[in-house]
Order: sequence, then structure tokens, then C-alpha cells
Amino acid sequence: MSGQVVKFTKMSAGGNDFIVLDNITAAEHEIVKVDPDFVRHVCARALSVGADGVILVEPSTTAHARMIYFNSDGGRADLCGNGVRCVARLLVLKRLAPSDGLTIETDVGTLSAAVEGDRPWFRLPLGPPELRSVTLHLEGSLDEVSRTFNGTLVKVGVPHLVLTSRDAHGMSARELSALAPRLRSHPDLGPGGANVDFITVRDAHALDIRCYERGVEAETLSSGSGCIAAALAATTSGTAESPVSCRSRTGLTSAVTFTPGAGGGGALDATLAGDARVIYTGVLNAEALAGFTP
Repeated sequence: MSGQVVKFTKMSAGGNDFIVLDNITAAEHEIVKVDPDFVRHVCARALSVGADGVILVEPSTTAHARMIYFNSDGGRADLCGNGVRCVARLLVLKRLAPSDGLTIETDVGTLSAAVEGDRPWFRLPLGPPELRSVTLHLEGSLDEVSRTFNGTLVKVGVPHLVLTSRDAHGMSARELSALAPRLRSHPDLGPGGANVDFITVRDAHALDIRCYERGVEAETLSSGSGCIAAALAATTSGTAESPVSCRSRTGLTSAVTFTPGAGGGGALDATLAGDARVIYTGVLNAEALAGFTP
């Protein structure tokens, strides 16, 4: 950082938290160039700001802003649904975009969005949904039995493995940490693996969700794309109907609504609505990036 002034906004959506860097309004000497080392340092909890990821808000020639997202391990991700909500809210708060008719350029295309109070929503074109039933086997260790999981692999900008649980929120941290990392990198999911979402359908329009995210390699308290994937898997299987309210472990809900997409042929659009809050604004000290190796 070498003395550079780095201003940031800490934001959260559904419990998914981010360090947001605004390169649109930044002065020339304040524009931040992000690399994986920077991301890993600032996302380290207790040693720096701490977050699930870093969001760059950049100028765009085709939309109100361009969003670039990095997971806390420093890797770039094509989409972060909760991050889109945060960017939409920040653009409106800074008067960089109208509250309605807002557009955000992402690595999966330009998304339309709006902000109603402190509750943004955005629309994600899915095309004909990409879902695949999978059966994954985990061999047990000396003190564990082997287990087989039947789930749905859903591509929502990024891949999600959706698994039904009798009580997703009641699953212990020990059980989640024993299962989710192995499922996330299961060879049957391909070389990149997938995010893992455990869900419990409470009624036709409500489910509980628990998320383990690749790139964070840990549980996150919410996942926007995970909510879309979970709702899509549940509605496709007939256990839920649109709209679907997805409740995270924080108790906060994200609403997913499906509508016919452009072009027909079974194409769908998904709208994700939920909270996006500004936690605080600040300036990074050089010590936030020094003295440790995350």
C-alpha cells in the first residue's frame, strides 16, 4: 500500500460481508489496484478488516458501474449475488445511479437492479436452467461411516450443489466442517468443485439454507446465488413454488422469484431481493496488510 490512502465501505447482505472499494469517485491517487495478496490480507478476520470477499466498483461504458468480485482467498468469482445487492445500494446512496432502472456490469453480463429503501433487488437471466441430479459417495474414516448424498448441481453464474437436510440450521458446526469441504471438492463435480448449500423446505414458499462457499473455504452466513440455486432446485423438484423466501442462519431472508425469460424455450429470469446494509466506512492503515501471511 506504501502510504496510499485506501478508502473502503464495509457492507453486508443477509450476513454475507464485503469490503467495497469505490474506484468511480476515488481521486486518481486513491484508485486501488487489487491483487490476490491484498484481498487475502484485508479479508483476514481479527488481523485486518475481515470479510467474505472484496468488491471493486469500477466505471463502465455500458452500465452505471462495473462490479469485480474476489473471494477471500484472492480468487476472482464470476458472480456474487449478495455483492450485487450491496453495489446497487451503494450506487444509489452515492447518487451514482437512480434507484430504479439501475444497471451493473458483471462477469456474467449486465444485470438490471433497483433499490427500494434499504432493500435492493436484481434480475439474473438464467436461460434454460442448468440442473443435474448427482449422487456423491464419501468414504468414511476409522470413526465415520461411509455416506451417500443425492443432490442437485445448479449453475447460477457459479456452480452450487444443493442438498436437502432435515434441519439445515440445526446442523452442528462439526458436522458441517466434516462434510462440506469434501463435498465441495468431490471429483464428480468437476475440477472446480462447487459451493455447497444445505436446505430444509419449511413450506411451499419458504426454506432454510446453510452455505459453504468455495473461495472462502468456509461457511458463510448467506449466499445470494446459493438462494437462487436452492430455490431453483426446490421448485424444479416440486417441493416449492415461486416466490421462495430463503432464510439464512442470521434470520434474514432473501426472496427469489422466477419469471419467463426472453427467447422462450424454457428460459427463466430470477429476481433476488433482500437487505444490503452499510456497516461502516473507513481508511485502511498500512498495518492492515503487514506482518502476517493469510
